[in-house]
Amino acid sequence: DVLDWPALSEAGLLARMKEVASKNRVMTSLIGQGYYGTVTTPRDPAQHPGKPRLVHGLYPLSARDCPRAA
Repeated sequence: DVLDWPALSEAGLLARMKEVASKNRVMTSLIGQGYYGTVTTPRDPAQHPGKPRLVHGLYPLSARDCPRAA
């Protein structure tokens, strides 16, 4: 039903698109706002000896990890 429209003139299409667009609502994006009401524990360096820059749980790849990349 959303795109089941009859053939329209340019003016008719613009009117139909304005009608559809008028149904949009402005909302607040909460992406990237952080954690609300939660406590995150600090990183424990003892869990990752020799990896002082490892703070996100992902390990950097080396050339030997991806032999076909060369």
